[in-house]
Amino acid sequence: VDNVQNSGIEGLTIDPQNQKMYLMKERQESAILVVDLKTNKVVNHFKLKVPGTVEPAFTDAAFFDGFLYVLVRSHRQILKVNPDNGQLISIYDFRKYEENPEYVYKKIPTLFGEADKDGYGVMEGLAVTKDSFYVVTDNNRIPLNKHLFNNKAQLFVFNKPE
Repeated sequence: VDNVQNSGIEGLTIDPQNQKMYLMKERQESAILVVDLKTNKVVNHFKLKVPGTVEPAFTDAAFFDGFLYVLVRSHRQILKVNPDNGQLISIYDFRKYEENPEYVYKKIPTLFGEADKDGYGVMEGLAVTKDSFYVVTDNNRIPLNKHLFNNKAQLFVFNKPE
């Protein structure tokens, strides 16, 4: 993929039925690139309109049951998206879990200062099943605020809403 610059491709997922790969360009002009696996060419791209003042950081994606699910680290959300045109179908917000005092890290990385007073989020991996979202942190070995000897990544399992 040409012209990705810094903050490039962070995650990807494949639609095996339609032979398409979806690449998540993390930030600095965040976008989703669609690659035709038969030709290995980018055939489409789209941006997602995500509420808020901070540019969305797309860190991973999963393709499940005909839909594209996008992990947005900056907004602490999972977006359900129409893979053909990038239309947003629904939003699952997990901020209350990531910011729960039991699970919050000692220092959440902040890239935009006052524009994102709560920090930038640490969720970077996503898997989707029929009933659940699996989301994993990339905490860069920063310890939990409440448990300073625990600097391990965390796996969160959320019930997938209907």
